[in-house]
Amino acid sequence: MRFKYLIVLDWVKLDGTGFHGQSCSNIRWMITMQDLKIVVKEIKGKCDTLRIGDYCILRGSRLSIPEGRHFCFYALQSILPLIPAKQRKINEPNDWLPGTWEVECPDPKGQVILRIEPI
Repeated sequence: MRFKYLIVLDWVKLDGTGFHGQSCSNIRWMITMQDLKIVVKEIKGKCDTLRIGDYCILRGSRLSIPEGRHFCFYALQSILPLIPAKQRKINEPNDWLPGTWEVECPDPKGQVILRIEPI
């Protein structure tokens, strides 16, 4: 079976190689995914799980947390719906998403503010 277009959702380096070093020269259409850092910016309430400055890194679909640290699943779920859109360039006029970089954790007692940062 032959495909007319190959769509790759992967981390692509500036030299044109993909995440695993393969050449991307035969790809006709490619979506470049922006790497992101999710950082705990502020805690307005009480949170026993996270501290200000805690973070995780997203490279493509790979989530990394610094060794010896952890990240709250409930805080993470609040940003998950935004991640695929934030990893891409959005050129739609009057769209709210390009200007939205902070999200609040759904726990009403914690009120943890997370910041999504492109890296």
